[in-house]
Amino acid sequence: MAAKLTKLQAAVVADLRSLSPHRFVSDRVLEPVPFIFSGSTAAYREWRHEFGTALRVDPRSIAIVGSAAVGVSLSPNKNLEPFHAESDVDVAVISLHHFESAWTWLRQLGAAIHDLPPPARRSVDEHRTRLVYWATIATDKLVGHMPVGGVWVPALAKIGQKTPPAPRTVNVRLYRDFEALRAYQIHGATLLRQAPFALGG
Repeated sequence: MAAKLTKLQAAVVADLRSLSPHRFVSDRVLEPVPFIFSGSTAAYREWRHEFGTALRVDPRSIAIVGSAAVGVSLSPNKNLEPFHAESDVDVAVISLHHFESAWTWLRQLGAAIHDLPPPARRSVDEHRTRLVYWATIATDKLVGHMPVGGVWVPALAKIGQKTPPAPRTVNVRLYRDFEALRAYQIHGATLLRQAPFALGG
C-alpha cells in the first residue's frame, strides 16, 4: 500500500505473515472482543444478548466479523482500509435452522425471482454461483423478502442504533454451522496473505 501503515495495520500485516490463516482467524477475528467495543467484554456481551433475543437466535451464535471486528478491512481489494464513520458492521449468525429456511426459500423462488428488485435478483444469482458453496447466505439485499424479514428487519434497525459508534448499518450473513464460518474466514485470510502489502510488496 502506498501510504505508511498505521500501528494497527502493521500489526495485522505482521500476523498475516507469521500466523497460519486458521490461527489468524482465531486471533484477529473470532476470539477477541471486536474493535468497535474498545475491549469491553461486558458491552459486547450485552449487545450480543440483545441482538440474539431480537433475532430469536442464541446470542453465542453471533459474531462480529470484518473491519468492525479487526479495525481494518480484511477484503483483499481494500488495502486494510480502517473502520470509519461510514463503515457497515458485518455480523455472522450461525444457525442451521435459519440457514436451511433461507436456503429452501432461495431454491423455491422460481418465477417469483422476477418480482424482486434488481439488487436482490443479483444477490440470488451470487448465492447460486458462489456463496451457497460456502454454506453462507448474505442477507443484506434479501432480508426484507425472506421468511424471517418480519422479525429481522426491525431487529436490524434497532440494533443499528445501539452498535458503536452509533448509528450503524448492521448486515447479517447466515452460516450453516461454525465450521462454515471459519472456513469462509480462512479463505478470505488466505487471499489477503497474497496481497502485495501482506507479502512485503
